[in-house]
Amino acid sequence: MKYNKVVLVWSIIIGIVSLTSYSIFGYVPCIDNPYIKDISLAVLGSVVIVIVTSIIGYQLEKRKTPERIIHAYCLPSIADFVLEEDKKLDHRASIRLTNISYNRNSILYRELKEYYQGSFLKDEKLQNLINEKIIPYAEKVKNFQVIVATPNNESNNITKKFNDLWNSEQELDKHIDEWMKNKGFLLGKEFNIEDNQKEQENG
Repeated sequence: MKYNKVVLVWSIIIGIVSLTSYSIFGYVPCIDNPYIKDISLAVLGSVVIVIVTSIIGYQLEKRKTPERIIHAYCLPSIADFVLEEDKKLDHRASIRLTNISYNRNSILYRELKEYYQGSFLKDEKLQNLINEKIIPYAEKVKNFQVIVATPNNESNNITKKFNDLWNSEQELDKHIDEWMKNKGFLLGKEFNIEDNQKEQENG
């Protein structure tokens, strides 16, 4: 989205300049210059083609980006492996789960940032979600990785920090889920996956 947006904006600017140049050097008698007129017309024609292709590319990316965001959102998280009532893990499991969580968060950040930068209308809620929720959560994951990697660290301290990380991930997912629903992204509930499975079983 961002690339097509930049190309589209610059193409429009160049098109306006070319059209102005064509009008001035083609129809103002005192500065009539057929060479510049022909060049401006050629540039204008090329720009029109670029604008059309950029609009098509932007619309295609605009449709694909929500799918990529939903895919990133559905990647494995800590909650997929650890139940709320059982959050005691050894060092190796803690490192593995935080790596999974960091990978998911990084992909989410990249896709949401791409969506934000590629949109013509700035989404303040998305900007706040990125700056106030996703980035701070990434910092928590990094800090936890440092704690786990530190030798002779007390297991109680690790458990406490892991519980805090688990709760932060749950809170982050709620905010992302709310934002996606407000944007009209189709999630699993809207697709009625369970109802479709029941229909297939009955059929």
